[in-house]
Amino acid sequence: MLSLFVGCNSLKDNVKEITASSGNKTIPVFSNGEDFKTIMKSLSLEELVYIKNKERVLIKFNEKSPKNIQLTEHILNKNGTPKFASEKTGKIIKTKLDKNKTSFKVEPNLATSLSSNGNDFNPGATIKGYHLVCDWGNNQSDYYFVIRGDAAISNK
Repeated sequence: MLSLFVGCNSLKDNVKEITASSGNKTIPVFSNGEDFKTIMKSLSLEELVYIKNKERVLIKFNEKSPKNIQLTEHILNKNGTPKFASEKTGKIIKTKLDKNKTSFKVEPNLATSLSSNGNDFNPGATIKGYHLVCDWGNNQSDYYFVIRGDAAISNK
C-alpha cells in the first residue's frame, strides 16, 4: 500500500487533504512553492520510494474533490532538473476523477531510453517527478512528488 501525504509551507509539514496508496509505501507530496529542485535538495536518493513499472497509485482527495486535475511525469536528474530536453514539458498522465479519487499506473517512459549512461537502466535508477495540478473552481493548487522507478529498457 503506497501512501502519499501532502506537505505545505515547508518540506517537513504534512496535511491530510490528499493521500494516495499502493502497497505499503509512503511518499511525501509537497505544495506551496516547492518544486522538484527543492525536493531533491532535501531528500536523498535512498529516501525516494521505489515503485516498479505497472504498479498502480491511488490518489484520494479527503476534504473535497477538485473540479479538474492534470498529472504530468518528468524524468529528473539527481538535482531535480529535467534529465532530457524533451522533459521540460513532461509527459501527461491520463487520469480522471471518480468522486474523490483518481489513480494511475506507473508506466515506462520512453524518454529514459535516451540515456547514454548504462547505470540509468538499472532497476530503481530512474528519478520520476510528478506534478499534480488541482483546479478547485475558485483557485488552483500544485502538488509535487518524486519517486525512483525503472527505465523503459532495464538491466536485470
